[in-house]
Amino acid sequence: MRVLFISAFYPPYVVGGWEQLVADVNARLQDRGHTTRVLTSMYGAGSHPIREPGVDRVLHLESDVEHYDPMHFFLKRRQAVRHNLTSTRAAIQNFDPDVVFVHVMWNLTKAVPWLAKKLWPSRLIYYVASDWPFAP
Repeated sequence: MRVLFISAFYPPYVVGGWEQLVADVNARLQDRGHTTRVLTSMYGAGSHPIREPGVDRVLHLESDVEHYDPMHFFLKRRQAVRHNLTSTRAAIQNFDPDVVFVHVMWNLTKAVPWLAKKLWPSRLIYYVASDWPFAP
């Protein structure tokens, strides 16, 4: 099976434990012979997209994790959302997954899972262990 994980964060760049969980699930699926890919943010990796084996660090967070800058949010959000949607569409079309697994979405625009659902309506799985679907 081909599984595309979408997560706001992914090791080694972490802010808590949820992103380690997605890495563990990813590793166990690979151990069982599944092909996986991770679409995640550039958090911790600098301000430019990074591609590493099986991981695309290309998404923009809605705001900096340590220092909220309202001007950045208001002036660059539209461009960041557009970039995230383009990256999500490309990941789904290029990888052609059997399943899209939406994991940690805190600080990513809700447009990302919306587009994944639109493109892959019957093959989308959500892991929800917080209030991100309805948090402001």
